[in-house]
Amino acid sequence: MDGLELKIARVRAGLTLWDVGQLVGLHPVRISEMERNRRPISEAVAKAVGLELTESSKIEA
Repeated sequence: MDGLELKIARVRAGLTLWDVGQLVGLHPVRISEMERNRRPISEAVAKAVGLELTESSKIEA
């Protein structure tokens, strides 16, 4: 999964960056960085927008 897929899922879910940030406890800027492929996508953010990370796209905790 890449950042564009994350953004599309977020918009389709009717969520703002702020909404996702509140759901997962991250600043909206961090979510934006994930959508721009500047930060790995966390499992919590993916789930918040209705996506599931594959094993190859999971980040190390």
